[in-house]
Amino acid sequence: MRVFLCDHCKQLVFFENTLCNSCNRCLGFDPAEMQIRSFEKKEGDVLLTRVSDGKAYRYCDNKKHSACNWVVEAQSPSAFCSACQYNNNIPRISDRNLSLWRKLEVAKKRLVYSMYRWNLHVPSKQANPETGLEFDFLEELEDQKVFTGHAEGTITINIEEADDAVRAKNRQLLNEPYRTLLGHFRHEVGHYFWDLFFCQENEREAFRAVFGDERVDYQESLKKHYENKNDSADWKQHYVTDYAASHPWEDWAETWAHYIHIVDTLETAYATSETYLKRLNAGMDFLPFNPYSEMDFDKIIKNWFPLTYSVNSINRSMGISDLYPFALTDGVIEKIRFIHDLLERVEAKGFTLPQTLNRSLEEKQ
Repeated sequence: MRVFLCDHCKQLVFFENTLCNSCNRCLGFDPAEMQIRSFEKKEGDVLLTRVSDGKAYRYCDNKKHSACNWVVEAQSPSAFCSACQYNNNIPRISDRNLSLWRKLEVAKKRLVYSMYRWNLHVPSKQANPETGLEFDFLEELEDQKVFTGHAEGTITINIEEADDAVRAKNRQLLNEPYRTLLGHFRHEVGHYFWDLFFCQENEREAFRAVFGDERVDYQESLKKHYENKNDSADWKQHYVTDYAASHPWEDWAETWAHYIHIVDTLETAYATSETYLKRLNAGMDFLPFNPYSEMDFDKIIKNWFPLTYSVNSINRSMGISDLYPFALTDGVIEKIRFIHDLLERVEAKGFTLPQTLNRSLEEKQ
């Protein structure tokens, strides 16, 4: 994630901010420019005028629930921003559900930010029912169990995962070192992009050479995984997580999520370092590094290892668990390299949607 500044007063602001605490201007994220912009309210707080050039915008309609700070151009026919157009179902609005949904939106917006940084602009299912993307944020009812997962472009998230206590309990139950909302989103969208990227047999053969044969029975593989969980630590030599060892689809989704973890965290680290050095007038040359567009994968990994040591050490100084409690073996690094190289090729030739998804009969978790 980049570091953002109020473009009126140059105050440091966060990606989710709606108000600059320095100059009191309204703030909103413009996905067309991938920047936080400052605005003045007009016409009864409905319209926003961009401070820099007077161009007219509106907040996404989900701003009324304090669930979104993205903006759309005033003449846009949609009441929702490009990220909220992916929403198919949101939970029934109550005090608790609203709090959980807002957390889901924060994680989803950060996922969409990463997608856009790689120019992966996919349509919503409403716009393209065949290959589009949509989210169902659902609450469990007495007669309705909700399982987080992906099926044919629909990503379902159980809103209970936005409850910190519930998520911590699930993490302990499944003996996971890391479980976050953002991790869920990055993992599940990995399944969606697998369906988009591997439509042709030659593409699937390249995948199988690295991750294994996805034609192995999925449900049976998950059953064996949970029955034999923690019987062996051998998975650490070949997989980024225990769950990744269950099936090639899950290996891909877990590795995909970790690649986004790495790239986005590196961007944040370098962006904050550059910003603070400039503000401190340190007089130091800072070599620009943009991991989202960096073609040299080895450079990304070489920067990642010292960063994880640093942030894990900082967390330990505060008595907090490691920020990144994972070890990347040579085998895992080669899988991450495969994803990096794939995204480089996709971006170089321009991302185009296939006419149909590479459908499976299984709902991936």
